[in-house]
Amino acid sequence: MFDGGFTSADGVSGRLGPLGSDAEIGLAERPTETVGNIAEVDVILRARRSRHKAVVLITGANRPGLFLSNASKFLNPSGPPILQLSNVESVWLQRQAQQGTSATIVAYVKRVSAEAVNVTATVPGRDPSLAPLVVMAPRSGWWQCVSEQGSRILCWLEIMRSLSAAKPRRACYFVALSGHELGFMGMASYLERRQEIIRRAEAWIFIGSDLGQPGQPNLIHASDDSLEQWLVTALAQQGLPVDAKEQHCAAARGETVAVQRGGGRFVTSACASSVFHSVGDRWPEVVDVGLLARYAKAISEGMSDLAERT
Repeated sequence: MFDGGFTSADGVSGRLGPLGSDAEIGLAERPTETVGNIAEVDVILRARRSRHKAVVLITGANRPGLFLSNASKFLNPSGPPILQLSNVESVWLQRQAQQGTSATIVAYVKRVSAEAVNVTATVPGRDPSLAPLVVMAPRSGWWQCVSEQGSRILCWLEIMRSLSAAKPRRACYFVALSGHELGFMGMASYLERRQEIIRRAEAWIFIGSDLGQPGQPNLIHASDDSLEQWLVTALAQQGLPVDAKEQHCAAARGETVAVQRGGGRFVTSACASSVFHSVGDRWPEVVDVGLLARYAKAISEGMSDLAERT
């Protein structure tokens, strides 16, 4: 994990045992990710707080493979080194942990400075006195992330195209955010340059992950009844049902955490995924193009209506 501790080039050695045991190296297994699983799971929190020299974390999922966790504390790494491994190795590793097998973990890391960018755009409004709408979508992630992030960017661009042609009453700000998987660094940078934007905006539309992934249920989360009903109605126009709704007061997803904490209004829709944060999130098998087009049309047409309201 990129926000855990790191080892020297020689690594650390010792007995492998269950997380929380007296073994030098702990073994834990993360549960399967779901569309509603937005917070850091308990097993990772326990691994961070453990006294092991290092922890091996088997990544849980409903199919074989390596499914990475985001580095929520990227700017302030803490805890022991945590090595993420594919769930394919689960049975073998559990057996080694029960036997107290000796192991060596090497997580030797050198950090260097690099530059990443957000992409921003504005569609001007006819009435500058009205509060703007903000449409945001992450643009970075693990591997190709075709369904997780590619689907969002497609919707983001379609909303921009549609609103640009419509010349809306409200101004609409667009931002595609970098650093999504690294503690939402792009969002922090965006807000730092726009100190009043959270409360000044009429609403934040956060395009959620994996829209258009075949056979996956969706979930919507809004800060209030009005925005929730707006999104439900917009999706219904394209025959898209809503499978689940979060309570308004539930913890927000992704970059909308900052909006929620700042008292802003927000709404988002996301779908579950069988390839979340894995190398399997690739074109073309993870996207139903026709289904994704319906999501893009629903949200873009809904945005045209929202941008005309006073």
